[in-house]
Amino acid sequence: MQTANKQTQNRTERVLTQNGVTAYDGTAVLAYVNHGRWVADCACNGGELVAPNLQMVCGSCGARNTVTFPDERTMTEIVRVLDVRSPLNQNWHPDETVSELLAQNIENGLYPEDM
Repeated sequence: MQTANKQTQNRTERVLTQNGVTAYDGTAVLAYVNHGRWVADCACNGGELVAPNLQMVCGSCGARNTVTFPDERTMTEIVRVLDVRSPLNQNWHPDETVSELLAQNIENGLYPEDM
């Protein structure tokens, strides 16, 4: 892995290159749910477990990424809908709506307990 500092707009940021992929400190990444875990992917293709209000540090390249989560209400709804699934099927991607997740549950005969 190569590390360099790059001056941009009056600040210095680390530029990390590994296997021909460049990642920058401070890159915004999206959180998603995979097998019941909140995770995010770095530009280098490394993936990490993530939590709201914490910066993601990539274990593969060392980049420090800012993680974007859905708002708290949406996160709660996502978890509620996914909780009735087996862990293997507890998956959500930011391009899916809660309504789509619920429709998938209904198609498979799964209903949240409080519905």
